[in-house]
Formats: sequence, structure tokens, C-alpha cells
Amino acid sequence: MEFRKLFIMAVFISVTVASALAYANTMSKETFVQKASLANLFEIESSQLAINKSQNPEVKKFAQRMVTEHKKTGQELKDLLTASQLSIRPETKLDDTHRRLMAKLEDATREDFDNEYISIQTQAHKEAVALFAEYSEHGENGKLKEFAQSTRPTLKDHLKHVESLEANY
Repeated sequence: MEFRKLFIMAVFISVTVASALAYANTMSKETFVQKASLANLFEIESSQLAINKSQNPEVKKFAQRMVTEHKKTGQELKDLLTASQLSIRPETKLDDTHRRLMAKLEDATREDFDNEYISIQTQAHKEAVALFAEYSEHGENGKLKEFAQSTRPTLKDHLKHVESLEANY
């Protein structure tokens, strides 16, 4: 009988700890929207700069794809927030971190620009894929989780594309 009580207590404690850890790993909808919209905005702004500053037709082609697809993603997020009646607004200005990255790209010489842009895009897409994976698994809002799940393959494809460009530099 003592063993049974200990076993039940152990199961209860395990379930309680697992629940607490799952809750601790839950990303708030506000945090996700802020991070996702900042990443998206940065993709658009940095890629618009690349269209004008890059010397490489393949980099320009990638940058145009980023502008087109990230504008679409940004609109999808706005539409979802409106339809879901969530009182969260996407970011409309870059934060300090992303402004510093933009300054680095703006200050790069034409000769160095493509390397800088590709390097930054590679890191940005790794972070975006991780963010969308995290929210799709641990997010608190069902509609945003679906958005993260449906957007993640496109972000993975962007990462694969930029990594193929990076391999040529």
C-alpha cells in the first residue's frame, strides 16, 4: 500500500512539473506578434535596400522575393489579428537592434554589401524559423499558432534559398 501511495505521489508531481514547464515555455501572443512583425518589417526594409544596392542579379532576385512574400505575410498577420478581434497591433517601426543592422547594410560599400546582406539574411531567417517553430508548438493563441505553422515552411524555404546564395560567397 505504501508503494502505491508513493507511486501516485510521484506521478502527480511529474504531471505538475511537466505542466509548469509547459506553461513556462508558452510564448504570449503579444510577444509573438511583436517579434514576428519586427522580423517581417526588417526583411522588407533590408531587401528593398538590397534591390537598390546589390550588384548581383541573384541577390536582387532573392531580395525582390523577400519584399513580395514578406509583404504578403505581413498583410496575412494584420488580417488575422483583425478577424480574430485581437487587440494587438504589429510593429510599424524597427527596434534598435534592427535599426543597427539596417545601418550596417546602409554603410556597407557596394563591394561588401552582398556579403553583409546575405549574412544578415541567413541569421534573420534562422531566427524567424526558430520563432515560428516555437510559437507553433508552445503559443497561447490557436489562430496565431496556425499562422505560425502555415508560414514556417515558407520561412524555411527562404532560409534554404539564402543559404544557397551564401554558399557562392
